[in-house]
Amino acid sequence: MCNRDMSLIRRCVMLVILCVSGIVSADSIVGRVASAHIYRINPGISGEISQMHVEVGDQVEIGTLLAELENTHIRFAVDSAKSKQTAMMAELEESKRSYERDTILYEEGSLSRVELDLSELTLLKSQMSLNQSKADYAWQRFRLTQSKLMAPQEGVIVHISSHPGERVTIDHIKSPVISLASSEKVVVAILKIDDQNIPAKGDVVSLLARKSTKNDEIKGKVASVDRVTKPGFATIRVFAETDLPEVGRSMEVIYP
Repeated sequence: MCNRDMSLIRRCVMLVILCVSGIVSADSIVGRVASAHIYRINPGISGEISQMHVEVGDQVEIGTLLAELENTHIRFAVDSAKSKQTAMMAELEESKRSYERDTILYEEGSLSRVELDLSELTLLKSQMSLNQSKADYAWQRFRLTQSKLMAPQEGVIVHISSHPGERVTIDHIKSPVISLASSEKVVVAILKIDDQNIPAKGDVVSLLARKSTKNDEIKGKVASVDRVTKPGFATIRVFAETDLPEVGRSMEVIYP
């Protein structure tokens, strides 16, 4: 065995001894469990809140109806647009039949070219009217959906800023009508860049709740490292492989 191989073996042995003795240790920082996402939920149109279906602390599923604006006039517009679309579809079918009859009469010599052109023009106008009615119906349905506040994800309602009877103007919303914290959780920690080794995005780390034993460690992965929030500091977000404790619980983040 050459001297280089022996030197490498000695270095490896020394490293193992140092790790076992605790002289070489991993860095760690204390963070807290937080919701992975906070959704700011507002209506898409201005109006008066007519119903609030949730309270702070309620657990909701994705797609849950949270609140509604007064939308009686919009629902009336939806019904009216739907009826007009149905009428336009019937009118178009009648125009098609008329044009087909006029085409046969023209070929037989019983109808002039001008009359056939007028029949075709009527058909085109019917098609345009139907397209317009479809667009209006789609727009009114869109407005109806914008008057309803739906949960974009499952989670917990953490704040409600407006209540039934209050008017909400989308151009002057200072705070979201409803704030929803997602059920998915993450560990957030802030550390000084100068004092400590900074883990990188994608690094595998260990998470340990305060006052827990080494056996309670769970694995996690660094999702992001934000160095912009505050000069000289970095904010790291870590997702765990298993469910984390309740929001607000202190967790030690241990990394190489």
